[in-house]
Amino acid sequence: KFSPAEATIDGETIVVKAAAVATPRYVRYAWNGGVDCYVYNGKGLPLGTFTSER
Repeated sequence: KFSPAEATIDGETIVVKAAAVATPRYVRYAWNGGVDCYVYNGKGLPLGTFTSER
């Protein structure tokens, strides 16, 4: 089960926390399609969708 989360950028690392998840195992970003991208690199390009599941 996935839950909404808050993310912050610490240097070159994105730190993700979710109040509803005590021990997170996976992260998905813009995974369900149609979601606005909120993370951009220094050249203004958006971060692509991804999942940390294998």
